[in-house]
Amino acid sequence: MSLPADGARASNPEGGDQPVFWQPSLAFIKVSIGCMLGSAVIYEIVLYLSAPGQSARALAVGFIVLVATAAWGLLSGGRARAAVRLLAAGVWLHVTVTAFFLGGVAAASVILFDIGGGSTELVLGLDGRAVQTMSEPLGALTVTRDWLGPDPVSPQAVAYARAQIRAALAPVVGAFRGRPALRAVATSGTIQRVARIACVQAGDPRADVHGLQLTATALRQVVAAMQAAPTLADRLRIPGMDASRADILLGGTLIYEALTDLLDLPLWTVSMAGLRMGVIHELLAR
Repeated sequence: MSLPADGARASNPEGGDQPVFWQPSLAFIKVSIGCMLGSAVIYEIVLYLSAPGQSARALAVGFIVLVATAAWGLLSGGRARAAVRLLAAGVWLHVTVTAFFLGGVAAASVILFDIGGGSTELVLGLDGRAVQTMSEPLGALTVTRDWLGPDPVSPQAVAYARAQIRAALAPVVGAFRGRPALRAVATSGTIQRVARIACVQAGDPRADVHGLQLTATALRQVVAAMQAAPTLADRLRIPGMDASRADILLGGTLIYEALTDLLDLPLWTVSMAGLRMGVIHELLAR
């Protein structure tokens, strides 16, 4: 049903300056504007709690609030057709600009892990910026020392280490589970050595693994190979093993295995650039 031109009037036996047949349409428009305003407020709250510092997205939602408020003013003044036109144009402009500049409502997020000897560093990135950082005192050396124990490493020790790692990491990564288009990047000596072993297992040995897509299946195959090697001498016989990390590599790999399962990741992107290098680049760019 098309709306009459702005200012058109007809008698309304119940009073008011709008015709009777407009009432359902006007009510629907008012409800729509109310939903837009309510959704914008909820989105702003969720954005602030889950990804603080996202000023661009906050401004984009603020634009919707302005459009909805202006449309309500037009509607209250009896200019229903102008209100509808403003809503249509405003929503179209918002969706187009958001999709083009911000990657849409469900923009891809990047989560970076750097597993060292004594800690696991986590950085969440959105729109090319770090928006959240975390550090957990859990690394390849601490897992080996505290939970795997001395050689020979038994299956029971591996199972115990797995349980402890997951218990420690589950609260940390819980906020990132289920994020749309989540891309996981791993940067550490541990993941580089795991990737090289995986390449050897796949018949494609290489030293440069920067940018390699390490699948969850390939990661688990490396874990299985190291779990089947209970002593240092056994681990040194694994094709592609780096002798300098053979003593603690299983501990670090178990952390990556836990993260893969907790975040339901299909693969990891391996980076040979360190987290500290990224911090230096960001500081120099300011």
